[in-house]
Amino acid sequence: MRERVLILLATVLLLTSGCSSENVKPRSAAVEVATPEGHAPDEAMFRFDGAWEGKLDGYNAPHFIDGVGFPVIFRIVISGDEASVFEFKDGKWVEMKSGLFHIEKGWAQAIVTSITSGHDEDGTWVEGSTFTLVHHNADTVLAYWLRTVNNLDMQPDQEYFQFAWGASGEMHRSKSGG
Repeated sequence: MRERVLILLATVLLLTSGCSSENVKPRSAAVEVATPEGHAPDEAMFRFDGAWEGKLDGYNAPHFIDGVGFPVIFRIVISGDEASVFEFKDGKWVEMKSGLFHIEKGWAQAIVTSITSGHDEDGTWVEGSTFTLVHHNADTVLAYWLRTVNNLDMQPDQEYFQFAWGASGEMHRSKSGG
């Protein structure tokens, strides 16, 4: 019996020894996010509500479709815990995935993301779209966009079985609000 207790104690110590960090605060959807030490919760760098607009420049990287030279203009409207994403196409704003984007805010960063699935001529697909917004100043964020697609019914050796696009750039808080 004593041997079992020692083994259990050793296991618990091993499992919990790598789980602590001095600078990381736990996050929970039900708990208000604490601000970093030395900062007030009402600082402009922690506020994301409003409409953010900007041109993101495509880039190329391993396992990405080359987006260099193909900028995309986005508008992200944030209100509390809700976010909507629009792309500027043919002279007008077109909402992407209406009602399917979610937002997670923490300090001077926010993540606006969606994962959806559907069916087209290639079969079943799964698509993720994520914008990471990092405050540069009160009215400017640096935005990093990643779009990934899996075409589940294609063979893994086919060109568009899995692919991704990426873009980044500045977005500015719109004076018109939202």
